[in-house]
Amino acid sequence: MSDTRFSRLNKARSRFILQRALLWEKKDREELTALAQGIPVALRSQGLVVLMARLIDNKKDSNSYIFLRMLFEWLKQAMPLSDFSCPKSSVPAGFLEELLVMEQPVYLACQAEAMAFAEQAKLILKAVNSGKGGA
Repeated sequence: MSDTRFSRLNKARSRFILQRALLWEKKDREELTALAQGIPVALRSQGLVVLMARLIDNKKDSNSYIFLRMLFEWLKQAMPLSDFSCPKSSVPAGFLEELLVMEQPVYLACQAEAMAFAEQAKLILKAVNSGKGGA
C-alpha cells in the first residue's frame, strides 16, 4: 500500500472514530474508552474471529456490541481502500462466518486493519473522554 493511500486510510479511520465518539453520551464514551483499552491485547492474543465472537455474544444495546458494530462498519468501508474486498454481510454475525472461510491473506488484512482501528480508537476515545479531543 502506498504512503499516500496509507495516510488517507489513517485519516479516514481517525475521522470515522472521532465522529462516532462525539455522538455518544459521556457515560457511554467512558465505558467505551475503558473497553477500547483492552481490544488490541485481545486481538493480538486471540485473533479477530475470537474477539468478534466474544463481542457478538453481548446484548445489542451494550457498549461491547456498539464497539463491535463500529469496528464492523469500519471494516466494510476500509477494506476496499486497502485493495481487499469488504465483508459482504450486512451484520457482524454474518461477517464472522465470512472470516472463518476467507483466504489467509484477506483474513490477515482484515485483522491488521482491525488492529489499526483498535489502536486508534483507544487513543482517540481516551483523548475525547479526557476533554482534550472535543465535547
